[in-house]
Amino acid sequence: MEREVLQRSAAASRPKAETSQTEENAPQEEAPVPDFLAENPLGKREADILADYSSRLPSAVMAAGLLVVLAVFSWLLGFSQGDTVYGVSLLVGAAAVAAFLFFVFPVLCRRNTEKSLVYTGASVRLTVFGERLILQTVRGEEVLSQMRLRVKDLIKVAEYRGCMLVFVAKSQASILSAEGFTVGSAQAFKAYCAARGVPVK
Repeated sequence: MEREVLQRSAAASRPKAETSQTEENAPQEEAPVPDFLAENPLGKREADILADYSSRLPSAVMAAGLLVVLAVFSWLLGFSQGDTVYGVSLLVGAAAVAAFLFFVFPVLCRRNTEKSLVYTGASVRLTVFGERLILQTVRGEEVLSQMRLRVKDLIKVAEYRGCMLVFVAKSQASILSAEGFTVGSAQAFKAYCAARGVPVK
């Protein structure tokens, strides 16, 4: 009687063992290999480079425009009226204000960009699978922010001061170091984007 009970128990447990062995031997799915993978720290240097790129044209335009306007006023209110002193004073004032705008505006842009972009110990990561692109801000394994889009929907890709700026909107970009590419390269990524109609500078 005891022998029959032991045989039944062994028979009942055998399928579970076989099932367990089958699960262990089942092939594991491999993670897809990205076409491009890049990651670099998101610190003060990166924020300053991005701010300088974005502010250099507006600051120059504002300074030049103000200088022209005040130069016209100096002529109308000073030189054309025979008041050379007043005209020169306006010109000097115009030059001082234009210089102030040209140099101070980028500094303000840097401060604002640093406040909005710099995370302690964080990095920016770019991953490309075929036509799909993922941009993430990560800290270790924690994802702080993430954006998914098609490569052809990028606004532009620009190279500036040894870094690559990937624009997802007119005034929104992620910054990547050329040395940060572990799969593919910066130049190959630029060519990849250009082939899909993305403006590359």
